[in-house]
Amino acid sequence: EASLNSERWYHIASVYDNGAARLYINGILNGESSTTGNLKIYSSALTGASDGSSEFLAGWMDDTRIYSRAITQSEINILSDQVPPAPPSGLRIAAP
Repeated sequence: EASLNSERWYHIASVYDNGAARLYINGILNGESSTTGNLKIYSSALTGASDGSSEFLAGWMDDTRIYSRAITQSEINILSDQVPPAPPSGLRIAAP
């Protein structure tokens, strides 16, 4: 289990492939579990909230992507090596 610190950018990738769910942080496999059934994507997850939750991510998300296939470890490494942009100053995001 990773401990994430504030005031720092992280590259986080989640991959679902043939019954295996994997979580990568900065290109390193951080957790893996077996699962069955179809993958469900909720629009609230894209805003940093759990489905049905009123709690939202207290931070920035940049360059969110959803692929139609499982990306490889090599692809995740390439993506995680890219330098993140500086967050825009004065921008505020509020929940509806």
